[in-house]
Amino acid sequence: MNPITFSTKLDYKTYMKLNLQRSYQGRRSWQGTIIWLFVITFGFATYNNFKTSHEITDLIIFSAFVLVLFIRPYINAKNMYKSTPNIGEEMFWKIDETGVEIKSKSSLTWRGWDSITKFSENKQWFSIWFNDTQSTYFPKSAVSEKELYEIKKLMFVNGKKGL
Repeated sequence: MNPITFSTKLDYKTYMKLNLQRSYQGRRSWQGTIIWLFVITFGFATYNNFKTSHEITDLIIFSAFVLVLFIRPYINAKNMYKSTPNIGEEMFWKIDETGVEIKSKSSLTWRGWDSITKFSENKQWFSIWFNDTQSTYFPKSAVSEKELYEIKKLMFVNGKKGL
């Protein structure tokens, strides 16, 4: 089989959009459910007790908590983009029987199939996971349907599970 080669480049807007999508879904969904149940319960308790003596303090605490829930993923993604100097560089990918190689102007990464744990995808992105928290991803538009099929086939042949 010939290696599958393509290049990608993430701009700030695309990076932020993808990371915000990933922060609101996925592996930590049960934690998010517990937090949202707390927010809703606290919100109703604040609303029902609005005529009590601490109504303004409760309302301010509730509003601040909800604001932090929505702003924290944005700030984390923004800081990650700004602290990683090579994130905006063009990356050249090579996927073959030996593993995944990613080259850019300032870095070279090679991961064998034994260090890749699983893969996942959505409508626009394909993610390759190295452990539960570390992954790399590329837009599906960077490869053809046939090449994407070959990548999935390589994943399954090497015993990797899709999400």
